[in-house]
Amino acid sequence: MPSRLLLAIAILLLLALAYTGIAGGLDQFDQSTHSQYTIGQIVQTVLQLVFGVLSLAVVAVWLWARQWSRAVFIAFVASVALAAGLAPVVWGQSNVIIGIVSGVASALIAWGIVALLRLSARSAA
Repeated sequence: MPSRLLLAIAILLLLALAYTGIAGGLDQFDQSTHSQYTIGQIVQTVLQLVFGVLSLAVVAVWLWARQWSRAVFIAFVASVALAAGLAPVVWGQSNVIIGIVSGVASALIAWGIVALLRLSARSAA
């Protein structure tokens, strides 16, 4: 039972990240004029969409193609970290230190979600 609970928590968190990544990224691309965006804002928006899609890919790979899980997990954690690290700098004009702290903290959270998936498999065995 604990393994199913861990799996359910991880999947719910990943689905929430998928929604926020995809919806937020599309919303940022939908805003008035793209000509006023900086290259950093465009890169951050693309990374946000990427982590949204990869959140869904993590779930799919874990359930149906575990041999690909390591590569997808790494891409997911990296995209979350990069999107979160860039966001306060390119959208909020914060300094780079804040971006680094945000990126590292977000990578740890994303890694924690991946760890929940792996832990669910271990406790099921």
